[in-house]
Amino acid sequence: MGKDRKVRGGLGKALSSTLAAALVYMVLPASLALFTMGVLDAAAADLGEELPGVAMDALSYGESVLDRFVFLVVLYAIPVVALAFPYGLFGKGSRLRLLFGLAQVPLIAMWLYFITGGGRVDFDLKEIGALPVEDFIPEALPLSFDLSAVMALDMTGLIYLLMMLILLKGAVRLAEYGGYRGRYLRMKHPEEAHRPSKEARRPKKRRDSEWEYL
Repeated sequence: MGKDRKVRGGLGKALSSTLAAALVYMVLPASLALFTMGVLDAAAADLGEELPGVAMDALSYGESVLDRFVFLVVLYAIPVVALAFPYGLFGKGSRLRLLFGLAQVPLIAMWLYFITGGGRVDFDLKEIGALPVEDFIPEALPLSFDLSAVMALDMTGLIYLLMMLILLKGAVRLAEYGGYRGRYLRMKHPEEAHRPSKEARRPKKRRDSEWEYL
């Protein structure tokens, strides 16, 4: 049991866990946004003289939206990536692994919520340019008529569903803890069949190896 690799943690697993979290929650979405920004820049450079002013304003507005997206992705991914290190450092069945794993779950849900704006994306046409919308407005309108220049893309239902699925990771990590707890303790203390005795765990004098039960 002392060589049970499935319940072992360590620096190597901590680094791989950190790199995996950085790749999923930071590098890939930010790279996709930056690639899209590059495509928009290339389109603006190649077709700048042929495109009307409104189209150029739309490209500029799209780049600003993507730029803010990259900032939010990196900002909210930092705590998720930071918790991935101690999560991988401790082996399966460790209480500390469970603690850091459960703390990471709501942060992942928050990351998804904030980078997507809660599933609602607003496009303010006033920032794109002076569109000739007045030509399409009837001359005689009620005084209470209010012309909105904002278009909204609403995906809140999908985002909330994905957040619920993310929160289910907490149940998965609880199940992992319960399934590997016994093996973890036997690996740390092969001379003990189960948890240490009360005498070994008395709080008056903390043992040097007490951290191993975490």
